[in-house]
Amino acid sequence: MKRSDFPEAVNGGFTPATTKIRCPKCKSKDISLSETMEAFTVWDVVSGRLNRAGGIHEFGSYINLNGQCSKCRHCWKVRGAIQITDAVTELDPKTFLPIDGGERP
Repeated sequence: MKRSDFPEAVNGGFTPATTKIRCPKCKSKDISLSETMEAFTVWDVVSGRLNRAGGIHEFGSYINLNGQCSKCRHCWKVRGAIQITDAVTELDPKTFLPIDGGERP
């Protein structure tokens, strides 16, 4: 799976509602997940001068998925996953919740 498989998660400000990931230390389901990925910025240099407005940002490969427990603050690397879509178990868009805690679409 890749991000484009979840347009609501990428474009609409929604995150998948269900995952089996828990804190390996205290078993809490209250966690934060963060994706680490490569990013590139390309700058143009013309006649030895850096073009400040010319920065082009491109994203590269996913590197890993990290977790942090909201209760005990334990940090870990999620095994078997390099992006959030690898950790999702519920794919029904009706179960997606807005990031800001608002109403479902």
